[in-house]
Amino acid sequence: MRHTTNRPWAKSVIRVGTDTVTIRAAATDANATNGGNVHHPAAQQAAKAAVVLALAPDFDVETNDIEIYADEDGGPDVRLTGAVEAHADSVGVVDWSLNLTVDGDSASAVFVAVTNEPLPTIPRP
Repeated sequence: MRHTTNRPWAKSVIRVGTDTVTIRAAATDANATNGGNVHHPAAQQAAKAAVVLALAPDFDVETNDIEIYADEDGGPDVRLTGAVEAHADSVGVVDWSLNLTVDGDSASAVFVAVTNEPLPTIPRP
């Protein structure tokens, strides 16, 4: 049985990207301990890679076009500019969510982009 919903995003195609980066023991940063996961260099690297994987552009991405920052609540968010922003617009991205985790010797990111593309209709048997 297919459920109906009043949440428009629940009927949209989503794009997901995930990446994990190994943290070198020698790589330390004052922001990594004082600013949380958003400012950790490995988390930043993993987040940018997750964005690229989700958006799947057909060009070489300038990482300067993807900014990872802390939103007003301190959670991770993404700001796209330049060619990456234009590509996200062209594939219909209307919203996204980013999750970052730094644990032990690795940092991971999951980026979920919601598009305005409706889910395909699947015929019932």
